Amino acid sequence: MALSVSLALCVQGCGERPDAAAEQEPMKLRVVYIPYLSFAPLRIAQEEGYYAEQNLDVEFVNLTRTVHGVPLLAQGKVDVLGGVINSGLLNSIARGANVRMVADKGHVTRGPDAYMAILVGNQMVEQGVLSDPSLLRGKTVLHTEDNLGSYLIELGMQKLGLNPEDVETSFASSASRFGAAEQGAMDLALMIEPWLTRTVDAGYGRPLVSDFEVMPDYQVACIWFGPSLLEENPEAGRRFMVAYLKAVRQYGLGKTERNLAIISASTGLEPDLLSRAHWVPCHADGSINVESVMDFQAWAERKGFVDRTLSPEEFWDPSFAQYACGVLDGTNGEVE
Repeated sequence: MALSVSLALCVQGCGERPDAAAEQEPMKLRVVYIPYLSFAPLRIAQEEGYYAEQNLDVEFVNLTRTVHGVPLLAQGKVDVLGGVINSGLLNSIARGANVRMVADKGHVTRGPDAYMAILVGNQMVEQGVLSDPSLLRGKTVLHTEDNLGSYLIELGMQKLGLNPEDVETSFASSASRFGAAEQGAMDLALMIEPWLTRTVDAGYGRPLVSDFEVMPDYQVACIWFGPSLLEENPEAGRRFMVAYLKAVRQYGLGKTERNLAIISASTGLEPDLLSRAHWVPCHADGSINVESVMDFQAWAERKGFVDRTLSPEEFWDPSFAQYACGVLDGTNGEVE
């Protein structure tokens, strides 16, 4: 009888081992990555092994623009998307997509440094635009092809006592905007770091309106989860968030030798430029400024960019960041 029981236990134990081994297999995640400064925490987490600590196998999906990742996220073809808050993402939620903001990826400070600014070209400075903004009427503003650029420009023109319709707008890549400034062919341009520092330091333009002057504390960008993590595998989402916020906290230490090395290698930007540029801050707890998102939506609805204004519960899920903070701050057990 004893022998039979021993054999039975052995068979039972042997039968459980494959399942136990399977549980130890790394969870695979596809994360959209664009080699911009604001994506730095995603690469820090990879290079420092924070994903591996959470038993995650992260594959970066390289795209040229965040907007291209919106349908991929909604369809579950990628798991994580980082990007600016825009009408495309908000409309996808309004139309039924299970997509949510889950953590901060960058917000505007209250000064004194700007992450984004409207620059004025030297020829306009010579004409006296700094003392007489009315000279901007009829001039062209080069900016990014998303709602963020339009929103900041409208707020900036209002601050200068102008109407948004007083200036023309034209989409151009960051490199094209810099090239126009370099050639003296830029009236106005919205510049984002590190292009902002690069342009100003080269003497090609001067800041006219900085982001913190018109949109302090504005929620520029977020980490977004799609249905694969919100519905199918929230455990992987929690693990990702632990790794991400751990990297955010390292990023928040600033321009350390290690951070500069990782970001330079992943973006191709020179360490000297990175050390002079203003890094967009991220909240260590992953929290976002919900009120600023509501303000943006109200503007976007007036412009006809969004179908309707979403409630915070429809676009924001704080549970992943709250869980990760519990783990990182010692108020929760480590992920097993």
